[in-house]
Amino acid sequence: MLHIYFEKLQSECSTLTNYLKFRDSVPVCDVVCVYCTINRSVLEYACPVWHPGLNRNIIKDIEQVQKCCLKLLYPSLSYTEALCKSGLARLVYQRD
Repeated sequence: MLHIYFEKLQSECSTLTNYLKFRDSVPVCDVVCVYCTINRSVLEYACPVWHPGLNRNIIKDIEQVQKCCLKLLYPSLSYTEALCKSGLARLVYQRD
């Protein structure tokens, strides 16, 4: 049951991430703010409730949403470098 919820969640966030492709002249810092407001808040919603039930695959899928978003914003940087540049942390650290 939890897996179905996360598939829907990942699909919703992926749709929102696609909008970031059309950011043209918007500064990256503003796009990161929008990402945190929309996508990240959805990914972290009620995490104290569902966090104990996460398996490795779901954790990887959730992190992949953020990874794809940062790749759109910082195409030449690695995921770790993009996290530093954006001031974000890996989602797994947010849940602990």
